Amino acid sequence: MKNIISMVGLVAMLAFVASCGGSSSSGTESSSTPAITDVSGLPSATSPMTSTSASLSKEVSKAAATGANLLTTTSSSFSSASSMAACETFNVVKDSIVSAAQADQILCYVKSMNDSFVGLRDANGDDIDLYDGQPHIFNMSFAADEGEYSEGPSKIKMQIAKDSAGNIVSFKMFMCSNDTGTNVQNEYTDQTINGSAFSMAAIGNFVSAQWSGSHQVVVTGTLDANGAFTEKTISMKNTGGATGDDSNTNWQEATLVQTPSAFTISGYQKGTYSNEGNIGSYEQKAYGEGEMLGDTSAVITNLAMGDGAVNVDLQYTWSNPLGSGTYDPSAEVFAWLGDTLAAVNPTSDSSFYAAAAAGTIPTAASSVSISFTAAQTWDCSDDEAVAVDLPEISGSEMDAACSQYGSMSRGWIDCYSTIQPEGE
Repeated sequence: MKNIISMVGLVAMLAFVASCGGSSSSGTESSSTPAITDVSGLPSATSPMTSTSASLSKEVSKAAATGANLLTTTSSSFSSASSMAACETFNVVKDSIVSAAQADQILCYVKSMNDSFVGLRDANGDDIDLYDGQPHIFNMSFAADEGEYSEGPSKIKMQIAKDSAGNIVSFKMFMCSNDTGTNVQNEYTDQTINGSAFSMAAIGNFVSAQWSGSHQVVVTGTLDANGAFTEKTISMKNTGGATGDDSNTNWQEATLVQTPSAFTISGYQKGTYSNEGNIGSYEQKAYGEGEMLGDTSAVITNLAMGDGAVNVDLQYTWSNPLGSGTYDPSAEVFAWLGDTLAAVNPTSDSSFYAAAAAGTIPTAASSVSISFTAAQTWDCSDDEAVAVDLPEISGSEMDAACSQYGSMSRGWIDCYSTIQPEGE
């Protein structure tokens, strides 16, 4: 899958509802604020967890050795002998991590352009101070090479604030694309740092010939003195709908909480469909806990889902020329082994069973609305100053520098088609 910035109009990126800090150089100060003086040093949403041992709400044993790697696990990793719950939970855990990684990918591109911001002058010939807390607008130009990012935004606006010690406390970026011949905003991202408190966010929308929708993610957490997370929360949601003859809509929300070597996941997926006489709806809600492997590594492609259990509440309806019906069983806990993806039977033998059963299954919203707030909106005009042309950028070089963030495509696994025995 192409990276998010270059996939505007094809795939949803990220969205966030958090707002940045102050817009002047007198931002929030703290003696524990990380010493970050330029954009190249900004933390990432997928920065590693600390190596300090931590547990979830229940003490559990974590026995998986390799787990289901978020990069290399595909449909072929599952079979009719695999746990359906493991497959569905893997999808949601991966989707949450990928959302954070794609936010990092955008930030990585900005970091790789850091040298381009040096020595720039405005229309009056004065030096541009990128860190003066004021908005700065740049026209983007990409080299005609093989880089996927060469289809990136045509125009960006950045606003970066520092505290009196010269450390960045607020970063905002607005992005516009001219795919239709007119600059239109399609993405916004921001980051705030207040002492050890971290927040990173982005919001966007997409339109293609077959699909349209919006996406949103917020990442918050606490950093230690070395810049590693002691805890982290990823909240994401998205909406989508078919733009062709079919009438399909769906929306989902999920919250992934990470502590070192472990996670909790809470969320739902909901939607309706109408296709050639087949009409129906579905709703799947779940709460689960499990083991996360590789989360103390700075290489996000090392992440893997280990052992776990999830409490699932499923409902769906269908109607076609042959009949109609509703499937609405009681909520049930399922457990799996991360190394083999096999179900634990009986489920109560899982170390995660009690924690999953005790967790609260979320309520599915009847609809989800995602849109830019007033503070996140830009009309793509040169409203604060005349736009400055950045030097031509090599898309292939940017892709290479940020490859680890784009390597984990969403790759949603069709669990029922993959696992369910034929005819069931």
